[in-house]
Amino acid sequence: MKSIICIIILSYAFLLIYSGVIVEEYDYNDPFYLKFKTNTTIAQKAANFCLKYYNEKHKNETYTFVNLTFAMNETEGPDSLINLMFTGNNGTNPNINDDFQGIYENNKKKNETCDITKIPYRSQIG
Repeated sequence: MKSIICIIILSYAFLLIYSGVIVEEYDYNDPFYLKFKTNTTIAQKAANFCLKYYNEKHKNETYTFVNLTFAMNETEGPDSLINLMFTGNNGTNPNINDDFQGIYENNKKKNETCDITKIPYRSQIG
């Protein structure tokens, strides 16, 4: 029993170390990633649309776009989904911004859509 627990702990430690190495190796200036980088203007328009979509779904909240953190196309094609991470402010306190993550889709065959979620702070996680 002790050997099984030891193997599980060692495996978990290895995975933590390995995941840290993967995160450190991710370089946005690498030519491979640059071809998936989203134009800033397009990304900001997508983030504004996503917040508008979020506000429509949550009638008691009204967020405005503050800052773009991350925007990356999923493919090289013109109709690629855009993965977004950005901050928004609901106007109640201008010093506190909320983080959002969304996947924006706009192609000629469908209307614009956004799968968006507000990222809770650690204090809000049960």
